[in-house]
Amino acid sequence: MSRRAQMEMAKTSAGDLEVRAETFVSAARLEPLWRELEARSSRSFFLSWTWIGAWLETCGTNPVILAVYCQDRRVGLGLLVRGSRRQLGFRRPTLFLHETGEPAKDVAMIEDNGFLAERGFEKAVTRAALRHAYRADGAEIVMGGVPDWLTDEAREAGWRDRVIITRPCPYRVLDPSDSDDLAQLSRNTRSQISRSLRLYESRGNLAITPSATLGEAHDRLAAMADLHQQRWVAAGQPGAFALPIFAEFHQRVLTRGFATGVADVLRITAGADEIGYLYNFYCDNEVYAYQNGFQYAADQRLKPGLVSHLLAFAYYRRAGATRYRFLAGDSRYKRSLSTGSYDLHWLVLERDDWRRRAEVLARRLRARLAAARGSISATPVRLGCTGSRR
Repeated sequence: MSRRAQMEMAKTSAGDLEVRAETFVSAARLEPLWRELEARSSRSFFLSWTWIGAWLETCGTNPVILAVYCQDRRVGLGLLVRGSRRQLGFRRPTLFLHETGEPAKDVAMIEDNGFLAERGFEKAVTRAALRHAYRADGAEIVMGGVPDWLTDEAREAGWRDRVIITRPCPYRVLDPSDSDDLAQLSRNTRSQISRSLRLYESRGNLAITPSATLGEAHDRLAAMADLHQQRWVAAGQPGAFALPIFAEFHQRVLTRGFATGVADVLRITAGADEIGYLYNFYCDNEVYAYQNGFQYAADQRLKPGLVSHLLAFAYYRRAGATRYRFLAGDSRYKRSLSTGSYDLHWLVLERDDWRRRAEVLARRLRARLAAARGSISATPVRLGCTGSRR
């Protein structure tokens, strides 16, 4: 960053920035603008062009571009898709940040969402963009997978936020000076993994290998999807790959990301036996453990998931990674392997008008009615007693 840019950043507030709603022409036209700003940002993988470009091409959406400028230098970008949301029986006009608002198209679920911003401008860009949206548009905004601080900026911009759900995001710090990952685990987890390692090693050498070519990476993605679906369908769940658009989207992500080393499918083996696959992203020395598929056996002592992630810790540490992120969702294996966690929020930004106040009252009324019904159903019934005097 130049000295001039550093001085501008130090004195810039949201009020000093100019926000323009620009017309989206095509992903190809937007790509160089997005990549140029991305190179000046501390973005998450989910705000990289690898993800955003694949999303635009797969969903065929036509978003509104909110571009934020500081003295004619572009310092922020965000894509808002117009749609609607049903509330109290009515359709409310809604803007969705980097999502379509259509559940069948949003199955990939973006995380670490927000506005792409130049380093140091993250909060100022967010507040300026949301203030512009508050004043210029009557729609509410749905934002999925956003960090804690974004809600503070939304309030400063005039919005009221309503959190739909909050999910923990466990992660593991990969300390380059401490490569003994087993020693950092709980006694029970360490025992399970050590026993599983011995059983797998009896079959041959344990190995974790990257894909040699893009074609091999796509073959592995398909094999992983099959294993993933087998596991979840057997458990009575549809599985992440149930909708074809999910596979189509990730084929694009993998094609875009493989050449630059930010997306790959790792294969884990014990001798000639396959243990499973890890579909991971790698961005700014951080690993995003996005999806997986494993060969489960009748022998419950074998822990393919725990062993695969343990091998991945060492693999990525050698590559220079500093954090291994398990992404949103609470699972036992995530808690067992993580060293920390943070929260992401799925929320709605609303104006404090009569419609919002009516919705708040309606939700409270529904909650009270539900509580009353529960209380009534929990009241014991005295069989054979009419309550009348004799």
